[in-house]
Amino acid sequence: MVKKTALLITYHNWKGKRQGGFHKFAEAFCRSGYDVGFLSFPRPWYGILKNTELHNAKVLWNLICGEQYKIDNSRLVNFTVPTFGIPGPIRKYVSNKMCMHFDLMSLPDITTVCRYRFPNVDVMMYESTIGIMLYNELRKIYPQSMIIYRPSDPLVADHNNTNILLEEEKYLMKNADIVFLVDDYHRIIYNKSGIIFGNNMYILPNGIDVESYSKKYYKRKENKIDDNVLYLGAQVPDWRLLIHLAKALPSCTIKIVCPERPKRKTAMELSLLKNIIYIDGVMPDQVPELVMSCNVFVVPYQNSDMRIRNLGLTAKLLQAIAARKPIVAKNVNPALKKYGIQICGSENEFIARVRDSMNCKEVSYSINIDKYDWNKIQNEFIGTINKISNMRTYE
Repeated sequence: MVKKTALLITYHNWKGKRQGGFHKFAEAFCRSGYDVGFLSFPRPWYGILKNTELHNAKVLWNLICGEQYKIDNSRLVNFTVPTFGIPGPIRKYVSNKMCMHFDLMSLPDITTVCRYRFPNVDVMMYESTIGIMLYNELRKIYPQSMIIYRPSDPLVADHNNTNILLEEEKYLMKNADIVFLVDDYHRIIYNKSGIIFGNNMYILPNGIDVESYSKKYYKRKENKIDDNVLYLGAQVPDWRLLIHLAKALPSCTIKIVCPERPKRKTAMELSLLKNIIYIDGVMPDQVPELVMSCNVFVVPYQNSDMRIRNLGLTAKLLQAIAARKPIVAKNVNPALKKYGIQICGSENEFIARVRDSMNCKEVSYSINIDKYDWNKIQNEFIGTINKISNMRTYE
């Protein structure tokens, strides 16, 4: 019996500190008997000159060769095809259209490599990145495949995106068999941009491994852990606010765990403060201990980053909620207030609320956290795909 195959087009690598929903969806495919192609895109050739987790010579070479993993009885291949993307400093001198042209240009052709690795694909799933621009070409070689779009961050909400990319997102959503939105708030965002969904839209939230954030799983060793405030996330925080927080609470450790490194001047300021610990990301299995051992979980975003305002219940917020930690936030989606998250309007209020929350042992939030357990979400994910697949069979 020939195994089914799913091809996931994502910005992530399979192994790394940044892991999100696409990893869980890939696992769900594997456990349902699919082989999986995990296409990390884009990966420009100039990445060989960099030294970041996603972009460096070793990682790029491994992805070109294809890294293989076994999950249950299925095979997962994480691969890429390098593109001729233009380096960041030069992009400001080149038109957006030209930048995108080189972002998508590869040698060999991406479709050739995909067809070589996976002659047949039953399901193609796209993340909300420039990877959606591959849709038309991949559709030509896999004309019968089911199309799924999972916009973790709606592209229409980011005004920095080009019209070409926004039009491609609309086109993909119109033609997809399934669109999995994270929440109803994202549906409203799309509706405001003129996108009205048909029967292909489903709400499927982000999730967490709920049990990992329970007291049963983790017991804090009170005498061995100093009081600390934690920022943990992939989004760039408000570095200035965190520096002011550290100065206002000198006896408290401020832990900042973020793969987005601060600029040199900011990094110097951080290094001069003895109660700030900066870590450029951790592996997923280290996250529960960090969250469970903090006193307060903070989410201070930069005021200028309006895209953040459209984020709903992110995985990091769900982790803090499951751990019953006080959450103090600034410049986030105002709708989060209904869950019991403390949203501050000023720097002074933010610092005061963090200070007041330091001795708070537990917080109850207005949310059923079990709804966000990955096991349930994965089952719903595969169940919906099977239902639509059966409908396609009988058409």
